[in-house]
Amino acid sequence: MLSRRLARRVRALGSLAPLVRLVPRPPDRPEGVSALVRVGGDEEWIEPCLASLRGFADEILVLDHAATAGIRALVDRIGRSSPARLRRIDCGASDLPDVANRGLAESRFRWAFLWDADLVARTEGPSAIANLRRLLARLDRRRYYLVHVRTLELAGDLRHRFPDARERWDPHVLTVGPRARYVWREGRIPRGRAPYAYRPLRDGTPAWFRIRYDTLKVPKYYGVLEWSEPSLFHVNVKNGRRTLLRHFWLEWLGAGAPGSLEAYARHRVQERWGVEDLDLAAGRFMAEYCQPLERVDAAALGGYPEALLPYVERGAYRILYREGRIVGRSEAALATGSPAC
Repeated sequence: MLSRRLARRVRALGSLAPLVRLVPRPPDRPEGVSALVRVGGDEEWIEPCLASLRGFADEILVLDHAATAGIRALVDRIGRSSPARLRRIDCGASDLPDVANRGLAESRFRWAFLWDADLVARTEGPSAIANLRRLLARLDRRRYYLVHVRTLELAGDLRHRFPDARERWDPHVLTVGPRARYVWREGRIPRGRAPYAYRPLRDGTPAWFRIRYDTLKVPKYYGVLEWSEPSLFHVNVKNGRRTLLRHFWLEWLGAGAPGSLEAYARHRVQERWGVEDLDLAAGRFMAEYCQPLERVDAAALGGYPEALLPYVERGAYRILYREGRIVGRSEAALATGSPAC
């Protein structure tokens, strides 16, 4: 706790450096927000994601790193209706930090928000994301800022979440500057202290497992703020196969294992269940993955974002109960271009 307070004080003092010309002041850019949306594979929530950016972002840069042909066609169709605001940028098979840094380089406005394709913002009511935009516009243009945005978590389906992961703070918006960049970071997680979502399939694994993840690195002269309004939702709701692969993704990166993520996941489920079929393993995995979930009190959260409401009402993913206990999840295909959950 003491080290965190000290770090905040150092940051607060360092953020004054541009005012006294100890470091260059931020670039002279138009006031506004560039949303950097990384898209890879088959993004199930890309439509409500992009819809919720209207009225908030001045430009939307869809950073395509191996998106499916269907997702590319969908993004291009949406872009044709507002070509001045939405652009799809082909990033090839670049690493995630490189994709995000490409977005920073291509952005035109004062603020950049790294916006994953499963984030959906509230566009209405007292906690609308537009309030964050107004806050950003009031901040001193002579200084650099990093603003962490409180994000409510949904998991399993749109009516549940993990009790130890009800919200997250890693989504962020920052003043675009020459020394801000995304990098890889490595670490270790003790098996017994891993969040519920990371515990299935790890019985018998080492006490610690290595992870690797991408993160933002900014100089000490960035002032750090927090936006606590419940404006943003992380829709951590995917089909079973993708959820299974995502479960092993950070571990696969950290292990530096040869071969693809699918090959790594196939090896791990074979160790646990003696099966190599990922679709079969995904069904068994989801039954275990969903057991710790708790129901979401939508009223206490202030309701769902408008862009998510059709998906809540026509849910394709539904947590299954038997005698009051979670026993699994039903799953129907999400049809791109039509409301489903």
